[in-house]
Amino acid sequence: MKKIILATTNKGKLAEFNELVKGLGVEFILPVMPEIEEDGLTFSENALKKASVVAKLNNMTTLSDDSGLCVEALDNGPGIYTARYKSELGSYENRQKALIEELNSKNKENRKAKFVCVLCLCEPNGEYMTFEGIVEGEITEKIEGTNGHGYDPIFYNKEIGKSFGNATEKEKNTVSHRAKAFEKFKKYLKTEMGINE
Repeated sequence: MKKIILATTNKGKLAEFNELVKGLGVEFILPVMPEIEEDGLTFSENALKKASVVAKLNNMTTLSDDSGLCVEALDNGPGIYTARYKSELGSYENRQKALIEELNSKNKENRKAKFVCVLCLCEPNGEYMTFEGIVEGEITEKIEGTNGHGYDPIFYNKEIGKSFGNATEKEKNTVSHRAKAFEKFKKYLKTEMGINE
């Protein structure tokens, strides 16, 4: 079993990522995790910074991810600032409503949006690979459903015909940005690192 550090302190994310590599001979573990300022200008830059710092500190292969919601009419915002968007409002429900209101004030017609996820696998010597996943959709006019997390309840995806907030975890994982990035990551593990199911 190959152990890879996951650059997070979130045990929920650890469980989710281990589920995604189940049966692959890989186990993610939590690291010694320093405070890291995510000051990159892209998802890739932020993912690389997290992975490289943690890999070097722990002297182990490390995977990190950076992801967010990009809304076309909001100049692709909140983008890399998704986790911090309107954080003063507290709950994600309040932040979802605020995003809908901001979009309505800018452009009610264009509701196109996408979720982006970039995974970065980094070695302690600084060598790295990135894997990107994107899922297209649109912002709903109201909150739809309570499943998922973050902005899932206001993101409608045509492929599954519902919002991520109304989708089961299994349905979401057939189309999600993270699942798409993970498919590329798993392919790399099998072909380049010789890890097989």
